[in-house]
Amino acid sequence: MFGQPRKLCTEAVSRLCAAIEQNGHATPVKFILMNTVGVKNPDLDEKRSLFDRGVLEILHHALPPHRDNETAAEQLQDNVGKNNVHIVWCVVRPDSLIDDQVSAYDLKESPTTGIFTGRPTTRENVAHFMTELISNDQVWQEWKYRMPVIMNAL
Repeated sequence: MFGQPRKLCTEAVSRLCAAIEQNGHATPVKFILMNTVGVKNPDLDEKRSLFDRGVLEILHHALPPHRDNETAAEQLQDNVGKNNVHIVWCVVRPDSLIDDQVSAYDLKESPTTGIFTGRPTTRENVAHFMTELISNDQVWQEWKYRMPVIMNAL
């Protein structure tokens, strides 16, 4: 966790995006990044408690993988942007991951729980949503260039 490579996700995003741009597809390529609910969406004024903001700040400085998740999302947000002719993207931010079956799930623009009070999200639901982003154009149009939070339905 504290060894090399420190920016595995960020470098992977950067290299994949560069390869996509060099390849020059006639239509934009969908890039879906699975990230974490702990990463802030800079396009929104996401409301977090003072406690959560403090915990996330500590994670930013103390845990290289968390910082890597932040910079991977920033790579898409800032470097690829929303006007790239080769790449369209979505950053999926699941809440507390668990193993279980596909079930009903909620998609939100921003986190609705605290860092330690998150709603469980099955890995299968994350995979289902990512598959929907790929195969269902209506779902893609709703969430492209956004950072949805996914959680199991209550």
